[in-house]
Amino acid sequence: MTSLASLLGPRVIEVQGRVVSWKPDSSLEMTIQTVISSGRVQEAWQGEGTVLLPPTAINSIQRRTFDRRRTIIVSAVAIATTVAIAAKALKQGILGGGPGNGGPPPG
Repeated sequence: MTSLASLLGPRVIEVQGRVVSWKPDSSLEMTIQTVISSGRVQEAWQGEGTVLLPPTAINSIQRRTFDRRRTIIVSAVAIATTVAIAAKALKQGILGGGPGNGGPPPG
């Protein structure tokens, strides 16, 4: 069995990244973003390009996806907060609308 450490560096036991292609021999071509060592330490991958992982180096594969509902809720809260802050700033004259905002002189 080929180990990830022999391919990617000492003590590497896990990688995170994107699958570029799945080869007919079950090898995975990946762009690696993060490597995880045997001490569970995560580090950004310093290599370049893609890496071909043979099937003997692959123990399991996990697919991560965004939770749409949670993403929509967080986005809505962020937008509402931004609107509330902007409205308060406008009322206090911080974001224009007050004296010295470049409008015509009073009088």
